[in-house]
Amino acid sequence: MSFNVHSMTGYGEAKVSNSTHEVHALIKSINHRFCEVRIKSNNQECIAIEQDIQRRIQEKLKRGKIDVVIEMRTIVEDAHAELKVSHEMIEFYRNEFQKLSDSFRISNDLTLRDYALLPLVIQQTESLSLVENIRNIVFAAVDEAVQKVEKMRVLEGEHLQKQLSNVLKECDEHIQELKKIALGSKNHLREKLKSRILQLQDA
Repeated sequence: MSFNVHSMTGYGEAKVSNSTHEVHALIKSINHRFCEVRIKSNNQECIAIEQDIQRRIQEKLKRGKIDVVIEMRTIVEDAHAELKVSHEMIEFYRNEFQKLSDSFRISNDLTLRDYALLPLVIQQTESLSLVENIRNIVFAAVDEAVQKVEKMRVLEGEHLQKQLSNVLKECDEHIQELKKIALGSKNHLREKLKSRILQLQDA
């Protein structure tokens, strides 16, 4: 009997680095009826492309509960990053402080420097080339880890197939032994019946 066994258990990890970042991707897979991918990361850029990462993994690993951990370390800061001043946030803060000033009769004498120190007023924006660079290095690390998971799944499947083949072989040997025993018992009963018939005929 020929059959193929596919395992959903696997493990893979990969480290990929370039001139600005280093990414460590770790993937664990266990048995599951569907393909469920859960991603954890210490980096906002990775979280932003989480759906893209999930799709890449699901294209390769069709089934299993898959846990993914992605860690990214910055080696060199983006030299082309720009500072962006949010006029919307300044307007928001100005209105809120004015409301407080009117309600509690507190002087509203914030300076430009005070506004600049408030959260989200000044933000650092990464260059488009760096964003694309991060996507590429994350995808490369994930793809390499997925390949290792696939390889481990194949090896695990081959191991399970070998075990099942041995079990089926042993079962077949037992069945043959039982057939021999059954045949011997059948012949014995036939001879016993013949002997009894002869005894009755002679009586």
